[in-house]
Amino acid sequence: MKKVKLFGLLSAVVLGLSFADNAYVNAAVPAVTNPYTADSYINTQMHYADAVSVINKRKTNFSNLNIVCLGDSITYGTNGSGKRSITYPYTIKKKLKAGSVKNLGVAGSAISRCSKNAMVDRYASISKSADVIVVMAGVNDYFKSKNFGNFNSYDKKSFCSGTLEMMTGLKKKYPRAKIIVVTPLRTSKSARNAVQGQGAYVDAVKLAAEANGFSIVDLYYSNILDSYDGNVVRDYIPDKLHPNANGYDILGTIVAAEIVKVMDK
Repeated sequence: MKKVKLFGLLSAVVLGLSFADNAYVNAAVPAVTNPYTADSYINTQMHYADAVSVINKRKTNFSNLNIVCLGDSITYGTNGSGKRSITYPYTIKKKLKAGSVKNLGVAGSAISRCSKNAMVDRYASISKSADVIVVMAGVNDYFKSKNFGNFNSYDKKSFCSGTLEMMTGLKKKYPRAKIIVVTPLRTSKSARNAVQGQGAYVDAVKLAAEANGFSIVDLYYSNILDSYDGNVVRDYIPDKLHPNANGYDILGTIVAAEIVKVMDK
């Protein structure tokens, strides 16, 4: 089978994804130390203020640009207060005055094939006219996946293989698009059947994104909207997983600021 060279880091067999010897991807996913305090609420406010400043100073005219957001219920806009109102893609469109922001969020969708509507099987439906692709994913893999896998060998149903397959596929299919990967928010919602800690899923998403040269918005390690902080739960994430309208405004603003940084380069 034909091999595809991936940016000096990986090689993959088309539809087989056989991984080359490379310490970067063959190493075990590193253990996670959670550096969090109860200050996520304050930290979130600071990140939000910084993001607003970046947006206000933007140079790019977004009025003719097409942005696509691929994700799960948090992209779709499931509201932690029980009512769907605004979404973070809507916030991006509003803050950037973007020409088009398409929402491809599907509730319950995971990256890997542990769920229906897996993102690894949906990403190819994105229009090739997309100028920016935002992918926020991984939390449903944490809740649902029973096969974490690794980056040494391909397993169609494993989380690691599905993640790398999707990231590699996005890079190959959309070479002109700017691709931004957003990690899941850290959630205190119970995941009793999880086969790994949430940080391991975040680390794998980041490894696959970095291997393909994508920009990353690291919500998990940046202590943004962390539902272990009771004040965050009270004001922004009442069900400890899905933001409310104010939470989505913060999330969309932070992602919009990263889009500005990428496009203004």
